[in-house]
Amino acid sequence: MSAAQQTISLIKFKVEVLKGAHAGQTFPFDSAKSAFIGRGPENEICLSNDPRISRQHAEIKQLSGQFYIVNLSHKNFVLVDGEQIDTEMLSQNSTIQIGESELKFTADFPNLSLDLNPGQKPPVANPVSPILKNNAEQRPDYKPAPQQGGPSLPRAHSRSAGGASPSSRPAGMSSRTKFYGILAVVGIIGYFVFSGGKKETKPNRPFRGSPAVASNIQPSIANTKRMDQNLARLNDPTYRRAQENYIKGFREFRQAHYARAKDYFQIVLSLNPNHDLAKRYYQL
Repeated sequence: MSAAQQTISLIKFKVEVLKGAHAGQTFPFDSAKSAFIGRGPENEICLSNDPRISRQHAEIKQLSGQFYIVNLSHKNFVLVDGEQIDTEMLSQNSTIQIGESELKFTADFPNLSLDLNPGQKPPVANPVSPILKNNAEQRPDYKPAPQQGGPSLPRAHSRSAGGASPSSRPAGMSSRTKFYGILAVVGIIGYFVFSGGKKETKPNRPFRGSPAVASNIQPSIANTKRMDQNLARLNDPTYRRAQENYIKGFREFRQAHYARAKDYFQIVLSLNPNHDLAKRYYQL
């Protein structure tokens, strides 16, 4: 193991609260490999007065001379330098936003260039270590979500050192989009081919002249006169009395009381000699 690797094995770091209920507090760590952040008293960085922080919200881990922060909350978010993350590598003076608190991370990173040979590159740790994923992404109940009651923030992916975020990559047409576009074009062409390009035409209706209109009006006038006559008959007391006696006679007829039925039918015929039903039942 070289002198540089021995130097970066234990690095001092410090977390300073810039904004929030605990502004001004500083949490120094000399040789800690990890530090938990949350409202609970069991956390190394206890922010108990911030109501928007989970009981155990996040963890800062030191691995191979690099520092990472992991979001352990199922409901609340973690921002690093203004971007929402799940697991993120921390650099010198990184700004961490948790709940209503803003934290500043600093570390005593060693100057590795003094112990390296000419032309040798400094060691770079794996930006997304499997050890870090065990705390967050590999848990079966891990479901990162934005903070309840807070502002709606776009979902951001974890960034690696010296790399660009996925949102900065040029957007291109996917193969699935091309496939559906080709299907749409083929469908339109097939529609015009099989339909022959002919537009649906409405059938021509024949012109109705005055004789046709007059022929339809005459039955309507006759029906109206017939209805007026029926209304007049209903308002006539003689007609109503004849109908009452006819109903009584019909009831007696159905009960086989023919003598009484005959008397009722005679009254009906005396009031209305043209009552056809009364004549029929009287003869029966």
